[in-house]
Amino acid sequence: MGANGHPPPASAAAQNGSHSSGGGGGGGGGANPSNGSTAAALRHDPGLAREWTPEEQATLDELLAKYASDAPVIRYAKIAMKLPDKTVRDVALRC
Repeated sequence: MGANGHPPPASAAAQNGSHSSGGGGGGGGGANPSNGSTAAALRHDPGLAREWTPEEQATLDELLAKYASDAPVIRYAKIAMKLPDKTVRDVALRC
């Protein structure tokens, strides 16, 4: 509030930093460091994983059955978190 009991003009509020633009984003744009494993699973890799080892394929098959009741995107994300060299996209395209 200004000295007269009324809110200050918008320009004064912007100068003292008390005015929020309200536009979106306000978090600095960085990832939450506490979600490191999720961020790793969701990382973008423009190349496709063309090679799947027999162990990775077995893990994929096992986890597809385990997470069958989840929505597809959630299922793929959970599986990608268990396969360190695969992205969610790799998993989705393999299914």
